[in-house]
Amino acid sequence: MKNLNKILAMVIVLAMAFSTVAFASFSDVTEDASYAEAVEVMSALGLLAGYEDGSFGPDKTITRAEFSAVIVRALGMEESAKGVYGATNFSDVAADAWYAGYVMIASQQGIVNGYPNGTFKPEAPVKFEEAVKMIMCTLNYQKKFEKVENPYPTAYIEEAHTAGMTLGANLAIG
Repeated sequence: MKNLNKILAMVIVLAMAFSTVAFASFSDVTEDASYAEAVEVMSALGLLAGYEDGSFGPDKTITRAEFSAVIVRALGMEESAKGVYGATNFSDVAADAWYAGYVMIASQQGIVNGYPNGTFKPEAPVKFEEAVKMIMCTLNYQKKFEKVENPYPTAYIEEAHTAGMTLGANLAIG
């Protein structure tokens, strides 16, 4: 189980790291790209999806909504997300937004909390520390922090590092 958690975490970290890459079946992808195999695997696993126009968006940064979708797919809960489509618990997540169900499931699972003012900021780029927290909560590490005052982001990042989940990541808080 511990190895499975590490593999899942690595796949999710790669999803974030490769959010600016392309895949050979997407219109804006080159087959010889150094990252093509990683994107192919994550796409084949159903974790990553392109845009409606057939592009992958290699120059785009992954948003909070998109990362929530990756997390929910990694949990195998995409059907659940489709089932709650139209429900929203954040003032800036429209019920008819493509990501509404994903954000709702991630929220129900305790993976995302949103902001104190009731917003989620779905179109904002996901920050490193937000992604790490989402991954750690996906892997049920938040139980370790139940008695820790203000564990976000430091405790999550430290635990991810200790578990070997951020090795090689060149990302910083913010």
